[in-house]
Amino acid sequence: MIDFSILLYWQLSEDQLTEIYETALGEGVLDLVAFDAKVDEGSFLIFARRAPVFGVGCGPEGQPLGFFYLTGFEGRAARVHFCFFKAGRELRSFLGRAVLDWCFSVFELQSLIGVVPAINPGACQYAREMGGLMMGIVPGMCWIERLKRAVGGVQFVFTKGDDHGRDVQ
Repeated sequence: MIDFSILLYWQLSEDQLTEIYETALGEGVLDLVAFDAKVDEGSFLIFARRAPVFGVGCGPEGQPLGFFYLTGFEGRAARVHFCFFKAGRELRSFLGRAVLDWCFSVFELQSLIGVVPAINPGACQYAREMGGLMMGIVPGMCWIERLKRAVGGVQFVFTKGDDHGRDVQ
């Protein structure tokens, strides 16, 4: 078993949230997960505190491996956003499934919808590895600040259960 924990925003200090922001920015992944707005440190800290659910996956020593957040709750569904740091990429399939299971259980959800910028094929592959079913591409859905342009958003759905959507045809 892999030792990790999920910490929610109220369990994190401002210094920890700043470290998460700086890691995401430094690794060049911030605008790929926060693609619907220009994000600076101040707006990231405000968002992390105000998002309906904002969590961080941590390794056994407490080091952040990545973060996730949920938005757009409707019925028994919500939108899920993931960002894994280099330190967590080897474990990303395990961590991603653990986060999905946690979200399904804690919030009694039936499905989660993820959107990946089409210019991020690695994240699209990751969504498929986790059992995400590709629903389609929405042109212009994701604004990528460093490119100063909108790109298509690839939508994936994950459903409750061990297969996370593999039974949906």
